Amino acid sequence: MGKNILCILSSPRQNSNSGLLAEAVLEGAAEHGGKAEVIRLVERNINPCHGCFACTRSDRGCVQHDGMTDLYPLIASADALVMATPIYYFNMSGQLKTFIDRCIAVDVGGGKRGLRGKKLAVDFPAELLSRVPEDKRDALTGVLAQDPRPHYQSDPQRVYGMAFAGLEVRFRVADGAVYVVEVTEKRDG
Repeated sequence: MGKNILCILSSPRQNSNSGLLAEAVLEGAAEHGGKAEVIRLVERNINPCHGCFACTRSDRGCVQHDGMTDLYPLIASADALVMATPIYYFNMSGQLKTFIDRCIAVDVGGGKRGLRGKKLAVDFPAELLSRVPEDKRDALTGVLAQDPRPHYQSDPQRVYGMAFAGLEVRFRVADGAVYVVEVTEKRDG
């Protein structure tokens, strides 16, 4: 059975590179018997999180009723959540950051509203991925998507490392994604 994929596109431009990636997600899902839906954040009026934490104190979710309201059930029911963003000033777009902040209303209470069991997106630059033997790439990406950090660690600036198939893989985890920053051959010793 195919997967239900929700792709969040945060580029404000039409025909953007991020948009091309989102289209590739649609095509890939269809090829494998699944379905994907692309949500363009620029077409929604999503307010920033107020930081009131009302969503943590009730089962009613976020107190704001805006362009995010109808996304909450889509997020909760998706098998995978893909976020496509341009990089502006060394970071994700502001539209995506606002979206991620508002996802607290889905994830509160240990994920009781829908993020528990979902995997992290893995940003693996092609240059670094090419250093991994081809027959090990899917396995490594799968391990990274499971968030291999110690559970007591949550610093988004910290670079973590792990050994995998004779390689040392270094990565950061921030905003629902794993960012691979280095892949080297593991040294003996």
